[in-house]
Amino acid sequence: MSAGDPLILVTGASDPVATSLLERTDGQGIRILAVSGRAPQRSWPHVTWFEQDLGRGPADVRSGTLVSLGSLRHALNQVEQAPGIGRVVAVSTARTGYFDLPRNHVERADLRRLAEIEQRLQAACEQRGILLTLLKPCLVYDGDESGTFAAAASVLAGRRFMLLGHGGLRAPVHADDLARLIVRCLEAGQGSVGTWSLAGGESLSVAAMIERVATSRSVSIRRVAVPALLARRTLQGLGLPAAVSSDLAGLYGHDLLPDDAHARERLGWQPRGFRP
Repeated sequence: MSAGDPLILVTGASDPVATSLLERTDGQGIRILAVSGRAPQRSWPHVTWFEQDLGRGPADVRSGTLVSLGSLRHALNQVEQAPGIGRVVAVSTARTGYFDLPRNHVERADLRRLAEIEQRLQAACEQRGILLTLLKPCLVYDGDESGTFAAAASVLAGRRFMLLGHGGLRAPVHADDLARLIVRCLEAGQGSVGTWSLAGGESLSVAAMIERVATSRSVSIRRVAVPALLARRTLQGLGLPAAVSSDLAGLYGHDLLPDDAHARERLGWQPRGFRP
């Protein structure tokens, strides 16, 4: 990007990826309008913040470039209703390519709705001549003390051992790696147009991720593998996010490892291993 680039609108600006993105664009001679549902925890000189619930309508700003890090539906609304957009970089999830794997019918329905929004966004951008880059990581983490895995490790750290199921493998993507790729896509322009599956630099189970987080904080957690239903009962009432609890219990037990060879070859995607 250069000082002559258009104003960039970033939605979902309270997301950890957005924090890394704003840090990476600081001092680059560009301006960013950041929209989120809550006030920012810090400020940057090149960023103007707007606190707005995008569920009630798109941001009333004119920007040639949209970076969507929150709800993809908000990105679709922005494209359909806000004039002047010529470039969109949006983050979705690789899970929309795994309809047959989730056993929970609610989760399957949510993924189908998200896949439909992806298709509508692609169609809307094509109709309006907008360059669209759709990034689909497997699982994003930020390594922060308040992150999902850190919180789960804290909940479980007071126990001498964990009764967990045989969960499937994931390839987690660090938020800063994703932010770095977004900057590269904005710089590449037409060369980054398309849909890109993304995996992190290492494959491991959610239970192994939480064990590593605990180890990084000098806490030892011993894992005992048990049948999924028993593991689920032991995890109930701990206040863990539903998706994390399901994976820890091994309810699904499937691998979610998207093929990102195309992104590595064409976009120079080089993610780090899991480093909480």
